[in-house]
Amino acid sequence: MSFYAIIQENWILEGLRMFKKISLLLLIAATMFVACASAETIGTYEPGDIFDVEFAVTANPNNAVFAEVELQYNENALKYLEGDFSQKGVATMLNINGLRVGHTLTARFQILPDSEAGLQNISLTVNAAYNYADQRENLVTGISFSESAVNISMEASMGLTAEEKNRIGLQYYYGKEREQNYSKAAYYFRLAADQRDAYGQCNLGYMYDMGYGVEQNYEKAVYYYELAANQGHASGQRNLGYMYDMGYGVEQNDEKAVYYYELAANQGDALAQNNLGYMYENGYGVEQNYEKAVYYYELAANQGNAVAQKNLGYMYENGDGVEQNYEKAVYYFELAANQGYDLGQSWLGYMFEKGYGVQKDILKAIEYYQLAADQGEEYAIKALERLKIN
Repeated sequence: MSFYAIIQENWILEGLRMFKKISLLLLIAATMFVACASAETIGTYEPGDIFDVEFAVTANPNNAVFAEVELQYNENALKYLEGDFSQKGVATMLNINGLRVGHTLTARFQILPDSEAGLQNISLTVNAAYNYADQRENLVTGISFSESAVNISMEASMGLTAEEKNRIGLQYYYGKEREQNYSKAAYYFRLAADQRDAYGQCNLGYMYDMGYGVEQNYEKAVYYYELAANQGHASGQRNLGYMYDMGYGVEQNDEKAVYYYELAANQGDALAQNNLGYMYENGYGVEQNYEKAVYYYELAANQGNAVAQKNLGYMYENGDGVEQNYEKAVYYFELAANQGYDLGQSWLGYMFEKGYGVQKDILKAIEYYQLAADQGEEYAIKALERLKIN
């Protein structure tokens, strides 16, 4: 089992510049060879936001039969959610015979969080005309707007450095200083990645990897991890190694996993050190070597990595790569258990049950097994059933 990395937070920068805002325009046009007649601002938004638009279509023809209304929009930037139009904005035929005060059409859109079209290119166009007496004339179209309850403040990227965009992305990701919103986090990570920023590339890869704020896509995750890894970014290297380890978005390849884990481990990345130790312990992509496994586990354990602490405890408990030492095994299991790691708790319970490295204490064994069982750890659950019966 390899253990996955989480998004890194240690590079948050201080300070933000003033934001500029970009407005979403509604363009109103007629179908009778008339270009855009007017443009109105209907609000300012961020990617991922949802907004509603109401089209108050009014006409007063003496013998109108129907109105033809067409809604056009940039499908690379907007997603039609619901309303009175088809998904592709195909013309809606509205019977307005006898209407004098108008008819309201509604449409709900979401600004795509991973839009590559850019916010400057978002627009809606309404085309309308009516038929009567075999003639086609322009329909007088009135427009009114109603915005949804979703937060619609648009913070555009102009003038921000890549580091600032990353920082905003992290604020949205963690819900610190801003309301948590994965779609917006992914958007700002993308902006930083587009500037070839390794942190932004790695973080955007993570969003695609986990499906946070964007549709899960392992291939895109690999793409962005590799961009970051090629710039020497340790987390990008480690995450790319994990993708090869598991065969997510690439063909499974233990040798490449080891290669990228080692690059990151040599930069002091604790998660990569643990994963590399696991590869040496099990002989995945390298010749099995318990001593090297212990070496890398210890590097990670000394940085407080709970998984590595448990793994190192196991090496001492089993005498793999080191002289068997139950006391040291208990020491490392306890470090992991104190961080809430279920396998560390389960192993510590086992040591108390057997009296290995500590005085035998069934009550303490049950205590640690219970902590692990509460997290669903299977061995601990079975151990509790056994101990409580006896």
